Amino acid sequence: MSIFISIASYRDKDCINTVKSLFENAVRPGELRVGICCQFIPGLEPGLIEMPERQDQLRQISIPAKEGRGPCWARRLIQHLWQDETYYFQVDSHMRFAAGWDEKLISLMEKCTEPRPVFSTYPLAFTPPDEMGQDALVEIMPRYFDDNGILHQHSALKPMPQTPLGPERTYFVSAGMLFTRGEVVREVPYDPFIYFIGEEMMYALRLWTHGYTIYNPNQVIAYHDYSTRTSRPRHWEDERDWHLMNQGAVKRIRHILELETIADKNIPEQLHQYGLGNIRTMASYEKAAEISFKKREWRGKKIIQPQPSSTSGS
Repeated sequence: MSIFISIASYRDKDCINTVKSLFENAVRPGELRVGICCQFIPGLEPGLIEMPERQDQLRQISIPAKEGRGPCWARRLIQHLWQDETYYFQVDSHMRFAAGWDEKLISLMEKCTEPRPVFSTYPLAFTPPDEMGQDALVEIMPRYFDDNGILHQHSALKPMPQTPLGPERTYFVSAGMLFTRGEVVREVPYDPFIYFIGEEMMYALRLWTHGYTIYNPNQVIAYHDYSTRTSRPRHWEDERDWHLMNQGAVKRIRHILELETIADKNIPEQLHQYGLGNIRTMASYEKAAEISFKKREWRGKKIIQPQPSSTSGS
């Protein structure tokens, strides 16, 4: 069995440590194949990850940062590097991994009776270089719908039970930690026309309608650097016109969710490959997840974006 690992790295100095952690904490490091999209500033930052002892297990795309089109675009590029590996593991470029992470995930997959299981959650936090947070289970849940009707998520920590429970079914995914069978690259390819906002909501919906069932892992798999104090740049900080990319993405999302009909002739053509599936319906997803895209509700209550206060504090 082999695992293809997708890492979209945007000017991230910590990516090399993420890759090292993958190999060092795997039970079967020889079965890993790591696909990396390295977005960098030429002459200032390295354009490739160098790991001589594992170089033949790395597949890399090197792109000047100014040519980047956002994280979803980069994740789709990486999927072209997949070579029929058994499993697909999508992670971020600033993470650490629990001992035996590969064996844990494969065991979860093998015990699952659903034909297309997905295991996804927000990883626990760590402080660089390697100070891991306390173990817990993470539950993803809706936070609010923004003015465009796009769902934003957040999470809550639950204590790790004394006796491990089975993985819980969920209806939401984390783009930064997602594990499933490799066929997902063919069946539900990442949509490069979405910029960033709405990425997780739309991928969960597309997975569902293509017959995938999402679970929250019942074990700690990985840790993520959530700090905003690091020197890691973000694409939207470098790219002045990022909002134009996002505007197009919002139109396409609203079209898919049937919130608005878009006259752009390119959208239906693009959705032939990146749209919803036909195994389950969007209505069945809304019922199962207890949400309404049109009403902007979760569990029967409106959850809309908080408006900024008209007064400022001292």
